[in-house]
Amino acid sequence: MAFRVNVYQLKQVMENEMVNSKTASKVLIVDSRPYIAYNEEHITGACNMYCPPILKRRFANGGQVHLESMLGVETKNRLISGQFSTIVVYDQEGPCLPSLNTLNNNGLGVDISDLNIVYRTLCKLAKDAKCLILKGGYNTFKQQFPSLCTKQNQEDTISSAIDTSNSRLFRNVSVPSEPVELLPHLYIGNALSAAGKDVLLNHGITAILNVSNNCRNHFDADFRYKNIPVDDNPLVDLSTWFMEAITFIDEVKRHGGKTLVHCQAGISRSATICLAYIMQSQCLSLDEAFEFVKSRRSVISPNISFLQQLLDFEKEIQTRNNKRKYSPPASPCRLVTSSSPAFSFFGHEEMPQTAILHSPVQLLQSPVLTFT
Repeated sequence: MAFRVNVYQLKQVMENEMVNSKTASKVLIVDSRPYIAYNEEHITGACNMYCPPILKRRFANGGQVHLESMLGVETKNRLISGQFSTIVVYDQEGPCLPSLNTLNNNGLGVDISDLNIVYRTLCKLAKDAKCLILKGGYNTFKQQFPSLCTKQNQEDTISSAIDTSNSRLFRNVSVPSEPVELLPHLYIGNALSAAGKDVLLNHGITAILNVSNNCRNHFDADFRYKNIPVDDNPLVDLSTWFMEAITFIDEVKRHGGKTLVHCQAGISRSATICLAYIMQSQCLSLDEAFEFVKSRRSVISPNISFLQQLLDFEKEIQTRNNKRKYSPPASPCRLVTSSSPAFSFFGHEEMPQTAILHSPVQLLQSPVLTFT
């Protein structure tokens, strides 16, 4: 059975924590709402952990969902080592608690709310800690205790962090400033990543794709730049830039170069572009591409609108591939035989040399992706 705590009890817990502020907190408050909602405002001291939409299908089918990477390293280590005595989880309005424990066991379906998935994840991770759910959610707590809520402007937070050369851009996520290699010719980062010339040169980066309205291009004489001037806003149609960005990255690659894709925080816009590129170039589904990028840069979190645009892009790729599959091959054409070694972008292997067909015409085979 899930235990509940009301907003007055949580307020008392928070006040007790303030009195004992000299010692490490024994209480962990977790906001299970999507990142955008959390970043706009949240209960003071709360960290963010939610389930991206594309992972909910896995949870619904009984699969394992690992969300602990969304926590900062220190918080995650303290959680796993049992240093928290109490964990309080909340969403926007609070749960209908009977469904929290029964839907998964009586054949009626699976509760795939962020609150339920995060709650279950924390119950498994926490050692001897009491996991509680906040009755009434954030709305009720804010209504009763607005002074205990934090309004946070993302752009101001990031700008402040950049001005102080501090890579910890948000309360709960330690955002790395070092460019992260996704493919041999593709890196992802944030505004700090794009501001370090020596680091860029050390990685062999020759081009920078700036996916923002307000980040400077610092080294015009040293790197090739392309700008995609968009905000991290659910109303923005970033998909209109997908093919242009893909073409730019491929062109840099053909000339032996490497591209850094960055936005302000390296979390949403740049991640969306990199996901689109990997889906297209590696013939991966959105689920596969997301897991691949997330395993290398754990803080990525495209906003919900960008995720939907990526899902639509996935369908476009599938449609194009299906058309190619049933189109008669040109002659001469390239052949990948069944005896050719498989391609794996995880190991950065190169495609094998292929033979030129003359006659008779043979059927083309698609390259095989292997996951290691």
